Amino acid sequence: MEKPTRPGARTSEEKGQWLQIDLGITHNLTGSEIHWETGDGEYQYKIEGSQNNQEWTLLIDKTETEDKSQIQRHYYKANSIRYIRITITGKKEKTTTGITEFKVFGEIRWAKKVGRVG
Repeated sequence: MEKPTRPGARTSEEKGQWLQIDLGITHNLTGSEIHWETGDGEYQYKIEGSQNNQEWTLLIDKTETEDKSQIQRHYYKANSIRYIRITITGKKEKTTTGITEFKVFGEIRWAKKVGRVG
């Protein structure tokens, strides 16, 4: 029987796990919001963005945080971001690291379709 898949580390030894999202095209971002599985986790993490999935820019550094909020909002400006990644760098011992929702905010950009109409 296969184990169910869910993002995040299951034990305190599993640091460095990450969740990456492809936004499809580049966007100018203004922030993000993480909904953690539990509100007492004290998660340490960083959020990075990339245009090409190779060169990464640090958007938020929470590697030293003691914030236990279940919903954590971040404000930043990042232009031309297609990929966004959350990396777990630490957490409270014996706490699972589950992300139930992750929102990204910014300017909406639509991909242009090329082709014939009609």
